[in-house]
Amino acid sequence: MSQTMTADIETTYQAWIACIQERRSADLQALTHETFEYSSGAHTLHYADLVAHTNGFLDIRGEDVRVTLNGIISGPGESLVAQLYVDCRPIEPLLGVEPKGDVIRFFQQQIVSLKDGRVTKVLAVTDFDHVRRQLSGEQDRGEPDDIEPRHAAGGLTSAELDRLYRDYIACINENLTEAGLSQFCQPIVVHSRKELTLERYCALIQESSSAVQDMTAHIHTLVAQEQSQRVGVRLEWSGTPITTLQGVEPNGRNVRFPEHVIYQLESGKIARVWSIVDWEEFRRQMSE
Repeated sequence: MSQTMTADIETTYQAWIACIQERRSADLQALTHETFEYSSGAHTLHYADLVAHTNGFLDIRGEDVRVTLNGIISGPGESLVAQLYVDCRPIEPLLGVEPKGDVIRFFQQQIVSLKDGRVTKVLAVTDFDHVRRQLSGEQDRGEPDDIEPRHAAGGLTSAELDRLYRDYIACINENLTEAGLSQFCQPIVVHSRKELTLERYCALIQESSSAVQDMTAHIHTLVAQEQSQRVGVRLEWSGTPITTLQGVEPNGRNVRFPEHVIYQLESGKIARVWSIVDWEEFRRQMSE
């Protein structure tokens, strides 16, 4: 895909988000494919719902909604990955808590597909744990972890980024060790604003793997952007929890839940990670 085509996809998506933000339903319809579907956990919304309820498609219905794009990754094909944050005042109960009139902020990553130049599908993961902490008064809104526009000279091609990332996931699935990760990661990895040594980064991944038997990462969608040296991906994790994880006791059931991640590579290796795991979906499946 040419850089012009990539720019067109990003421009269309930015205009689509602006229509959501500004409640411009007529313009929104022109940018949305008639087969549109928005999916987030158990929540699915279709074309007519989007047009009728532009303030509810982001998982939280509210007033004073302000959507801020915090990074876009596009590459070959008609898909892109976006990170955004939303400030809003909830107008209905959220996570079992009645709204108190306070403005909250939540973070979301989207996998966006376009068809014929219009948005046709959005897969979203929202950081509901951060929302819950705000509602309970344990944490303030917090500042977004910025993903600034970037153009890197040289580096890996889109195809090379794709292959490296697939090999990285194979390493995690088949033989996760610090030595193995060193082939793909810098000695220090910044993960959601925290600087981690490679040893600690490996341990972070192992913590969940040890709690879920046969835990395996499946690549659902991968977008590699050569000019920024970034990879955006939707992973779907599967396995059977055998110890307490995220406050949930194991019950013998298998689970499959998503994680959306954006990676920044430096000198051909992962240097920064922006991740949102759908722990809400994990808990929902474990309670069914």
